[in-house]
Amino acid sequence: MKKIVFCISMALIVMVCVWSLVLMYGNDQEYEFSFDENLIADVSEQLTDTYVVERADISNVQEWNACVVMEEHAEQIYQTGIEENDEISISVSVGETLKAGMELYRMNGESFYVKENGICLAVNLTKNELEIRILDTRNLYIEAYLPVFYINKGISQLSFNGGFGEQTICLQLKGIDANAVGNTVRVTFSVDQDDFFCFPGTEGIVQACVDTRENVLIAPLESIICMEERDYRVYCLLNGEKTLKSVELGIMNDIYVEITGGVTEGDILIYPEEDINLRTYLLQEEGE
Repeated sequence: MKKIVFCISMALIVMVCVWSLVLMYGNDQEYEFSFDENLIADVSEQLTDTYVVERADISNVQEWNACVVMEEHAEQIYQTGIEENDEISISVSVGETLKAGMELYRMNGESFYVKENGICLAVNLTKNELEIRILDTRNLYIEAYLPVFYINKGISQLSFNGGFGEQTICLQLKGIDANAVGNTVRVTFSVDQDDFFCFPGTEGIVQACVDTRENVLIAPLESIICMEERDYRVYCLLNGEKTLKSVELGIMNDIYVEITGGVTEGDILIYPEEDINLRTYLLQEEGE
Protein backbone atom coordinates (compact mmCIF):
# COMPACT_ATOMS: atom_id res chain seq x y z
CA MET A 1 0.00 0.00 0.00
CA LYS A 2 2.84 2.37 0.87
CA LYS A 3 4.49 1.66 -2.48
CA ILE A 4 1.28 2.55 -4.32
CA VAL A 5 0.95 5.88 -2.46
CA PHE A 6 4.62 6.66 -3.12
CA CYS A 7 4.23 5.97 -6.83
CA ILE A 8 1.14 8.16 -7.10
CA SER A 9 2.92 11.01 -5.29
CA MET A 10 5.94 10.79 -7.59
CA ALA A 11 3.67 10.76 -10.63
CA LEU A 12 1.94 13.89 -9.46
CA ILE A 13 5.26 15.63 -8.87
CA VAL A 14 6.44 14.71 -12.36
CA MET A 15 3.19 16.01 -13.89
CA VAL A 16 3.54 19.34 -12.07
CA CYS A 17 7.13 19.74 -13.27
CA VAL A 18 6.22 18.92 -16.84
CA TRP A 19 3.30 21.38 -16.82
CA SER A 20 5.55 24.12 -15.46
CA LEU A 21 8.04 23.52 -18.26
CA VAL A 22 5.24 23.68 -20.82
CA LEU A 23 4.06 27.03 -19.46
CA MET A 24 7.59 28.44 -19.53
CA TYR A 25 8.84 27.14 -22.87
CA GLY A 26 5.93 25.51 -24.62
CA ASN A 27 4.94 28.52 -26.82
CA ASP A 28 7.73 30.92 -27.71
CA GLN A 29 5.50 32.86 -30.13
CA GLU A 30 3.35 34.29 -27.34
CA TYR A 31 6.37 35.96 -25.75
CA GLU A 32 8.05 37.14 -28.91
CA PHE A 33 8.91 40.91 -28.75
CA SER A 34 6.50 43.14 -30.63
CA PHE A 35 5.40 46.80 -30.47
CA ASP A 36 1.89 46.19 -29.16
CA GLU A 37 0.25 48.87 -27.02
CA ASN A 38 0.66 47.04 -23.73
CA LEU A 39 4.37 46.50 -24.27
CA ILE A 40 4.90 50.12 -25.26
CA ALA A 41 3.03 51.27 -22.19
CA ASP A 42 5.11 49.02 -19.93
CA VAL A 43 8.44 50.15 -21.37
CA SER A 44 7.57 53.84 -21.54
CA GLU A 45 6.29 53.80 -17.97
CA GLN A 46 9.70 52.65 -16.82
CA LEU A 47 11.35 55.56 -18.66
CA THR A 48 9.27 58.79 -18.83
CA ASP A 49 6.28 60.14 -20.69
CA THR A 50 6.21 59.45 -24.40
CA TYR A 51 4.78 61.04 -27.55
CA VAL A 52 3.90 59.36 -30.85
CA VAL A 53 5.01 61.43 -33.85
CA GLU A 54 1.99 62.39 -35.97
CA ARG A 55 1.04 64.58 -38.91
CA ALA A 56 -0.90 67.81 -38.43
CA ASP A 57 -1.08 71.46 -39.47
CA ILE A 58 1.09 73.94 -37.60
CA SER A 59 1.15 77.75 -37.55
CA ASN A 60 3.78 80.10 -36.20
CA VAL A 61 1.91 82.92 -34.45
CA GLN A 62 3.97 85.77 -33.01
CA GLU A 63 2.89 88.44 -30.51
CA TRP A 64 4.06 92.02 -29.97
CA ASN A 65 3.05 94.78 -27.58
CA ALA A 66 0.89 97.43 -29.21
CA CYS A 67 -0.93 100.65 -28.41
CA VAL A 68 -4.07 102.38 -29.67
CA VAL A 69 -3.27 105.72 -31.34
CA MET A 70 -5.59 108.53 -32.45
CA GLU A 71 -5.19 110.52 -35.64
CA GLU A 72 -5.59 114.28 -35.61
CA HIS A 73 -9.14 115.67 -35.85
CA ALA A 74 -10.57 112.39 -34.55
CA GLU A 75 -13.18 114.07 -32.36
CA GLN A 76 -16.75 114.96 -33.17
CA ILE A 77 -17.88 118.03 -31.24
CA TYR A 78 -21.57 118.77 -30.71
CA GLN A 79 -22.30 122.28 -29.41
CA THR A 80 -25.48 124.23 -28.89
CA GLY A 81 -26.32 127.50 -27.17
CA ILE A 82 -28.80 127.49 -24.33
CA GLU A 83 -31.30 130.20 -23.44
CA GLU A 84 -32.90 130.71 -20.07
CA ASN A 85 -36.14 128.85 -20.78
CA ASP A 86 -34.66 125.96 -22.80
CA GLU A 87 -35.29 122.43 -21.52
CA ILE A 88 -32.24 120.09 -21.91
CA SER A 89 -32.17 116.33 -21.44
CA ILE A 90 -28.80 114.57 -22.01
CA SER A 91 -28.98 110.94 -23.18
CA VAL A 92 -25.29 109.88 -23.02
CA SER A 93 -22.56 109.63 -20.40
CA VAL A 94 -18.77 109.86 -20.43
CA GLY A 95 -17.10 106.59 -21.47
CA GLU A 96 -20.21 105.23 -23.15
CA THR A 97 -19.82 103.60 -26.56
CA LEU A 98 -22.13 105.19 -29.08
CA LYS A 99 -23.60 103.95 -32.34
CA ALA A 100 -24.65 106.15 -35.23
CA GLY A 101 -28.32 107.10 -34.82
CA MET A 102 -28.37 106.99 -31.01
CA GLU A 103 -29.97 109.94 -29.26
CA LEU A 104 -27.42 112.41 -27.87
CA TYR A 105 -29.67 114.92 -26.18
CA ARG A 106 -33.15 116.35 -26.33
CA MET A 107 -33.78 120.10 -26.41
CA ASN A 108 -37.25 121.55 -26.05
CA GLY A 109 -38.74 118.20 -27.12
CA GLU A 110 -36.55 117.85 -30.23
CA SER A 111 -34.03 114.95 -30.36
CA PHE A 112 -30.47 115.18 -31.71
CA TYR A 113 -28.55 112.08 -32.75
CA VAL A 114 -25.01 110.68 -33.05
CA LYS A 115 -23.68 110.94 -36.61
CA GLU A 116 -20.96 108.25 -36.45
CA ASN A 117 -19.87 105.44 -34.13
CA GLY A 118 -17.68 106.64 -31.29
CA ILE A 119 -16.94 106.97 -27.60
CA CYS A 120 -18.24 109.78 -25.43
CA LEU A 121 -15.20 111.66 -24.12
CA ALA A 122 -16.84 114.59 -22.35
CA VAL A 123 -20.19 116.21 -21.56
CA ASN A 124 -19.96 119.87 -20.56
CA LEU A 125 -23.18 121.66 -19.60
CA THR A 126 -23.05 125.27 -18.53
CA LYS A 127 -25.67 127.98 -18.13
CA ASN A 128 -25.21 129.12 -21.71
CA GLU A 129 -23.91 126.12 -23.64
CA LEU A 130 -23.96 122.34 -24.04
CA GLU A 131 -20.86 120.64 -25.49
CA ILE A 132 -20.51 116.90 -26.11
CA ARG A 133 -17.20 115.55 -27.40
CA ILE A 134 -17.14 112.14 -29.08
CA LEU A 135 -14.10 110.18 -30.25
CA ASP A 136 -14.61 109.04 -33.84
CA THR A 137 -13.37 105.43 -33.74
CA ARG A 138 -12.88 105.43 -37.52
CA ASN A 139 -9.74 107.50 -36.88
CA LEU A 140 -8.15 105.07 -34.44
CA TYR A 141 -5.27 102.83 -35.42
CA ILE A 142 -2.89 100.39 -33.75
CA GLU A 143 0.84 101.02 -33.43
CA ALA A 144 3.48 98.35 -32.79
CA TYR A 145 7.19 97.72 -33.34
CA LEU A 146 7.88 94.49 -35.23
CA PRO A 147 11.15 92.73 -36.13
CA VAL A 148 12.33 93.57 -39.63
CA PHE A 149 12.67 89.84 -40.33
CA TYR A 150 8.93 89.26 -40.13
CA ILE A 151 8.11 92.38 -42.15
CA ASN A 152 10.33 91.13 -44.98
CA LYS A 153 8.90 87.63 -44.71
CA GLY A 154 5.30 88.79 -44.82
CA ILE A 155 2.59 88.46 -42.18
CA SER A 156 -1.10 87.56 -42.28
CA GLN A 157 -4.15 86.94 -40.07
CA LEU A 158 -3.54 90.05 -37.99
CA SER A 159 -5.50 90.65 -34.80
CA PHE A 160 -5.40 92.93 -31.75
CA ASN A 161 -6.37 91.86 -28.25
CA GLY A 162 -7.14 94.78 -25.94
CA GLY A 163 -9.57 97.56 -25.14
CA PHE A 164 -12.99 97.30 -23.56
CA GLY A 165 -13.68 93.75 -22.46
CA GLU A 166 -10.41 92.53 -24.00
CA GLN A 167 -11.77 92.73 -27.54
CA THR A 168 -10.11 90.68 -30.26
CA ILE A 169 -10.38 92.46 -33.58
CA CYS A 170 -9.10 91.98 -37.12
CA LEU A 171 -6.46 94.37 -38.44
CA GLN A 172 -5.23 95.55 -41.80
CA LEU A 173 -1.68 96.69 -42.45
CA LYS A 174 -1.77 100.49 -42.65
CA GLY A 175 1.84 101.61 -42.99
CA ILE A 176 5.48 100.71 -42.39
CA ASP A 177 8.08 103.32 -41.46
CA ALA A 178 10.92 103.62 -43.94
CA ASN A 179 13.61 103.67 -41.25
CA ALA A 180 14.16 100.77 -38.87
CA VAL A 181 15.10 101.31 -35.23
CA GLY A 182 17.73 98.65 -34.64
CA ASN A 183 16.16 95.35 -35.70
CA THR A 184 12.59 96.62 -35.39
CA VAL A 185 10.38 98.89 -37.46
CA ARG A 186 7.30 100.92 -36.54
CA VAL A 187 4.17 99.46 -38.10
CA THR A 188 0.63 100.82 -38.00
CA PHE A 189 -2.58 98.84 -38.48
CA SER A 190 -6.05 100.06 -39.31
CA VAL A 191 -9.04 98.55 -37.54
CA ASP A 192 -11.13 96.44 -39.90
CA GLN A 193 -14.17 96.44 -37.64
CA ASP A 194 -16.94 99.02 -37.22
CA ASP A 195 -17.79 98.15 -33.61
CA PHE A 196 -14.27 98.62 -32.20
CA PHE A 197 -14.34 100.97 -29.19
CA CYS A 198 -11.15 101.85 -27.38
CA PHE A 199 -9.54 104.93 -25.84
CA PRO A 200 -6.23 106.21 -27.29
CA GLY A 201 -3.31 104.98 -25.22
CA THR A 202 -4.92 101.61 -24.50
CA GLU A 203 -2.30 98.86 -24.58
CA GLY A 204 -2.79 95.41 -26.05
CA ILE A 205 -1.20 92.65 -28.09
CA VAL A 206 -0.89 92.35 -31.85
CA GLN A 207 -0.88 88.75 -33.08
CA ALA A 208 0.24 87.75 -36.56
CA CYS A 209 0.49 84.41 -38.32
CA VAL A 210 3.95 84.48 -39.90
CA ASP A 211 4.03 80.96 -41.34
CA THR A 212 1.77 77.91 -41.77
CA ARG A 213 2.54 74.31 -42.81
CA GLU A 214 -0.05 71.65 -43.55
CA ASN A 215 0.11 67.88 -42.95
CA VAL A 216 3.64 67.84 -41.55
CA LEU A 217 5.31 65.83 -38.78
CA ILE A 218 5.09 67.61 -35.44
CA ALA A 219 6.27 67.00 -31.88
CA PRO A 220 6.04 68.92 -28.58
CA LEU A 221 8.84 71.35 -27.77
CA GLU A 222 9.46 69.40 -24.54
CA SER A 223 10.41 66.29 -26.54
CA ILE A 224 13.29 68.02 -28.36
CA ILE A 225 16.78 68.05 -26.84
CA CYS A 226 18.75 71.23 -27.49
CA MET A 227 22.41 70.15 -27.50
CA GLU A 228 23.77 73.44 -28.88
CA GLU A 229 22.80 75.97 -31.54
CA ARG A 230 21.08 74.17 -34.45
CA ASP A 231 21.94 70.75 -32.98
CA TYR A 232 18.66 69.08 -32.01
CA ARG A 233 18.05 65.49 -30.97
CA VAL A 234 15.34 63.24 -29.58
CA TYR A 235 15.14 60.07 -27.55
CA CYS A 236 13.30 57.38 -29.54
CA LEU A 237 11.95 54.07 -28.29
CA LEU A 238 13.55 51.51 -30.65
CA ASN A 239 13.30 47.78 -29.96
CA GLY A 240 12.41 48.56 -26.38
CA GLU A 241 15.52 50.72 -25.83
CA LYS A 242 16.03 54.46 -25.41
CA THR A 243 17.98 55.65 -28.48
CA LEU A 244 19.33 59.15 -29.23
CA LYS A 245 18.68 60.45 -32.77
CA SER A 246 19.44 63.73 -34.56
CA VAL A 247 16.48 65.64 -36.03
CA GLU A 248 15.94 68.65 -38.26
CA LEU A 249 13.34 71.24 -37.29
CA GLY A 250 11.08 73.60 -39.22
CA ILE A 251 8.65 76.22 -37.90
CA MET A 252 7.38 76.18 -34.34
CA ASN A 253 4.81 77.77 -32.06
CA ASP A 254 4.41 77.87 -28.29
CA ILE A 255 3.58 74.15 -28.08
CA TYR A 256 4.72 72.18 -31.13
CA VAL A 257 7.59 72.17 -33.62
CA GLU A 258 7.72 70.83 -37.16
CA ILE A 259 10.19 67.95 -37.70
CA THR A 260 11.59 67.92 -41.23
CA GLY A 261 14.01 65.02 -40.85
CA GLY A 262 15.30 62.32 -38.51
CA VAL A 263 12.03 60.61 -37.49
CA THR A 264 9.00 59.18 -39.25
CA GLU A 265 5.30 59.11 -38.51
CA GLY A 266 4.51 56.71 -35.67
CA ASP A 267 7.94 56.92 -34.00
CA ILE A 268 7.74 57.03 -30.22
CA LEU A 269 9.62 59.90 -28.58
CA ILE A 270 10.65 59.88 -24.93
CA TYR A 271 10.63 63.20 -23.10
CA PRO A 272 14.11 64.23 -21.87
CA GLU A 273 15.02 66.00 -18.65
CA GLU A 274 13.31 69.39 -18.36
CA ASP A 275 16.51 71.47 -18.23
CA ILE A 276 17.71 70.31 -21.68
CA ASN A 277 14.46 70.47 -23.67
CA LEU A 278 13.77 73.06 -26.36
CA ARG A 279 10.96 74.82 -24.49
CA THR A 280 13.23 75.54 -21.52
CA TYR A 281 15.96 76.76 -23.87
CA LEU A 282 13.59 79.18 -25.64
CA LEU A 283 12.26 80.54 -22.34
CA GLN A 284 15.83 81.18 -21.21
CA GLU A 285 16.56 82.98 -24.47
CA GLU A 286 13.51 85.23 -24.00
CA GLY A 287 14.60 86.06 -20.49
CA GLU A 288 18.06 87.27 -21.51
